[in-house]
Amino acid sequence: MTAQEYDFGDAAARLPGVTSAVELRGVVHRPLDTRGKRLPLVVMEHGI
Repeated sequence: MTAQEYDFGDAAARLPGVTSAVELRGVVHRPLDTRGKRLPLVVMEHGI
């Protein structure tokens, strides 16, 4: 298993109906060897 983080900052996106910009950051966990494999993608959000 490996993990990669991403961080687009505290003001990365503007959403309709939200008065200020929102942060966008996360972590992707995946097996080391994914060649030729179809794997599911699970997205978990919070705070919106």
